[in-house]
Amino acid sequence: MRRLPAVGLLALIAAPLAVADTAQKLEDVSYVGLTYSDWDFRSIRGEKSARLDGATLILGTHITDYVKVEGRFGMGLTEDSPQDGLKVKTNYLASWYMGPTYAPTEYWTVYGLFGFSFVKGETQRDDPTAFPDIPEKFYSSSFSVSYILGTEIQIHKDVWGTFEFGRIHKDSQTKVRMMQLNLGIKYRY
Repeated sequence: MRRLPAVGLLALIAAPLAVADTAQKLEDVSYVGLTYSDWDFRSIRGEKSARLDGATLILGTHITDYVKVEGRFGMGLTEDSPQDGLKVKTNYLASWYMGPTYAPTEYWTVYGLFGFSFVKGETQRDDPTAFPDIPEKFYSSSFSVSYILGTEIQIHKDVWGTFEFGRIHKDSQTKVRMMQLNLGIKYRY
């Protein structure tokens, strides 16, 4: 019975070494991906929000085993009405990200990315004089800091499924935040 804590301690020490042997070698691995995105626009006129669907093309590469860089190009697929008489939509976006990635196993990767996004959207009003505090182009500023936390799981050989959450845009004047929840697929080469 006294050996049980010693065996447990030995297992705790040996576990990271066992995982380290199975970790992926990611340096110089590039990828292309496509995500379905659920974009949530928060703080439109106070507590109002809108939800839009989008699609994003991803092109990226791992510059080391622990750092990756990527570019994203997306477009809105739907529009929403946060209030009667007001419709919002995202026309397109472009993002650049860089950040740490860690592969604890051969089939699973986690990452955090920080970058910048350029977003273009528009609004439609039933009454042209309504909602003077919301710009016609939807954002006062198109450029913003963005971030993503995500994970990848191997589906088959070089095909990976992805799940991500983060912020794409925060408007500096209207304070509207564009959050993202992405589900996608990547092909590594």
